[in-house]
Amino acid sequence: MRPDPSIDSAPGVGMRRGSSEAMAADQHCGSFHGRQQQQQQQQQQPQSQLRDEEDEPHHQLEIAFYDMQSTVPSKKGDESEPLEFSSIILAAHGLFETDSFSSLLRPSSVSLITTVSVASNGITRDAVRDAPSFDEVADTIFNVLHGRVWAGQNISKVGNARIREAFQRANRSPPEPVAVLDTQLLLQKCFGKRAAELKFNKLNRISAEASRIRRCGS
Repeated sequence: MRPDPSIDSAPGVGMRRGSSEAMAADQHCGSFHGRQQQQQQQQQQPQSQLRDEEDEPHHQLEIAFYDMQSTVPSKKGDESEPLEFSSIILAAHGLFETDSFSSLLRPSSVSLITTVSVASNGITRDAVRDAPSFDEVADTIFNVLHGRVWAGQNISKVGNARIREAFQRANRSPPEPVAVLDTQLLLQKCFGKRAAELKFNKLNRISAEASRIRRCGS
């Protein structure tokens, strides 16, 4: 009986050849899938890094809620000097507190603290006799404010101008904000006419102010 020419004479040769071809095909597919995975990882990695880079400035942005109390001139033309500076710093993303600073400030002369001034902010001459001058804490106040969003009540009309005047009087470059958030308008939206009564001159009151902002923004 003649062997079938379609089948190799050596038993199993055709099977081995088929196995070799199948193995080669499997290896080719495996390497292809491996290349696909590598390409996908390479494509995903820059996107992930890009998202991190885009998110990073957002996470670094901070809001400095501040208040500065000053002497109240008894007559027109007299200068006003700072008596107290308080601030809390919030992360813009999440609005959680990251730092705080508060200090009474001694003016160039305690005689600037008149009865009119005490009636306005409650800060007496005795309260500031041992307090540092503005010059002594100017660097700290600069670091608190510079490059952050400034926030506070009625700061657009009063607070920001007093900050710049105090630094100019000390012959220093004033800090600069990246943006200004005057909470007076927001508080008016939330509390109406009561917003005019929501004043603060202590750190815990600034914290309460920030809490109100969180509620208004939610």
